[in-house]
Formats: sequence, structure tokens, C-alpha cells
Amino acid sequence: MKFLIIFFITVFVQAAPEKSLEQNILQIEKDIAEAYGKISVNNQAIATAQKQISDINQNIEDKKKYLAKRLLAQKSIKSMSWFLALDTKNKAILDRNLKIFKNINSSDVTALYEYKLALEEVKNQEQLLESENKKLVELTKYLQNQEAKLKKAEQEQIALLEKIRNIDHLLNYKGKLSLPVRAPLLERFGSLHDRDNQYALLVKGLVMNGKDKQAVSAFGPGKVIFRDQVPYWGDSLIISHKGGYYSAYAGVDNAVVKVDDVVLNEQIIAYMNGKEFYFELRHLNIPLNPLSWIRKDND
Repeated sequence: MKFLIIFFITVFVQAAPEKSLEQNILQIEKDIAEAYGKISVNNQAIATAQKQISDINQNIEDKKKYLAKRLLAQKSIKSMSWFLALDTKNKAILDRNLKIFKNINSSDVTALYEYKLALEEVKNQEQLLESENKKLVELTKYLQNQEAKLKKAEQEQIALLEKIRNIDHLLNYKGKLSLPVRAPLLERFGSLHDRDNQYALLVKGLVMNGKDKQAVSAFGPGKVIFRDQVPYWGDSLIISHKGGYYSAYAGVDNAVVKVDDVVLNEQIIAYMNGKEFYFELRHLNIPLNPLSWIRKDND
């Protein structure tokens, strides 16, 4: 899978001082984003260790085959009549034969030493892999705890928003939204661990594979604040939502909205260009997992 350049146009906003509850939500979101980053680094370490172990094991197998052949050769040499190699009056031939025996012995010793080092190295890499897997378990548990805290804090914030009748706040739509397009997911939010190519990276949004001219809908009500060409993705849009939330749509064509247009939830804003489509959701500058914001039947 080719490496994807994950983008987002940073938007600076002037906002009133946030309440402690909103600050708490922001801090938890930051913690979650950092946890995803650490998991991505951890997955890269796991992928590297797995590759090292695979390469070393292959080297060990090659050394074993070589040493097995040498043992057979040594057995054959022992069965030879040694005087055949030494019974010569030609000093040059005698020196050559002695040099051959010396080189054979030196090569065998080197191969045995390298074999021993390879066994030690694979043991070290296996210990490293075990350590990184333990870290992954701990990070995953921490992430789950933070997501539970975030859910509780958001429920408190929603209750507060209902009291002040702030119904347009995007948080009020959480769990009720639909993805901009219904299409197969190529990459999900979070750490991407490709075992075939032995790499890991952090995906800050969703990469989807849709049909040409398929409609793209707004992820909640808001205002279009950006429309322009972006490298690799082409025509792209950003919508600002109430509460400091932003949604980005890249890889679109024939946008039917322009900057400063106010859009409704699920309003058609553009069409896909038949290539990969990228969608990203942020709270200020913090990337969020869009899949945690949609209806159960829309995943």
C-alpha cells in the first residue's frame, strides 16, 4: 500500500475563554491523539523487530546449511589418504595444499562464530519484540480508559448545551451523523501497521474508495471556510462547525459550494473524482476519529 500524505489546513480561531468542562474535553482529546501517536511508533518498533527476526532466522538457516555441508566435507577429508596431499616434491603444490586446508579451517571457525552471534541476536530481538508487545497492551488499555473518560465528559457537555439551547453545537450530533460518502474504507483513523511492507504510520482521518461522481455530503451543519487545490488530492474543502470543530474533504470534484456558504447536515457539497477520498475531523487542531461520531448503521 503506497504511503499517503495526510494533510490538514491549520485553521486559527478566535474564541471566548472555554469553560473548564470544554478544557477537560480538549485535554482528553489531546491525550487520545498522543496515545494514537505512541501506538504508531510502537507498531513501527514491532514491525522492525519482526523484520529483524525474520532476516536473522533466514541467516541462521543459511549458516546451518553451510555448516552441514562443511561437516560432510570434513568427514570426506578424514577418509582421504593424507599422504596424497603431502606426497609431493613440488614445494609450490605442497604450499598450495597446506593453504587450502588452512583456509577451510578458518572459514569453518568464522561460520560457527557468526552462527553463534546470530542466535544471540535473534534472542535479543525476540526480547525486544516481547517488550514492545507489552507496551502495546498497556497503550491500548490507556487509550480505552481515555476514550471512556471522553465519553463521560462529552455527555456532561451535551447536557449543558441542552440547558442553554445550543443545538447547533456539533457535539450534539455525535452518534447521529453519517460519513460524507458510503464507500469501502481503505485506511481507518489511527495506527496503520502493514505487515507485508513492514511499516507503520499514523492516519489522522479516513481514506475511502468511492465511485466516480458519487455525492459527498457535509458532516454536520457548518460554514465552508476553504476550497482550493491540495497537492496529491486535488480539489478539497474544509467546513467549520460550531464548537471549534472542522471537517476536511479531499479528493472531490465539481464542488457545489463556495467559501462562506452555510451548509446543512448531509447537504451535498461535492462529488468524488473516482480516486481515493480523504476525510478528516478535528476539534481545533486535535484530530478525532470520525467513526466514533457516526450512527451505528453507518460504519
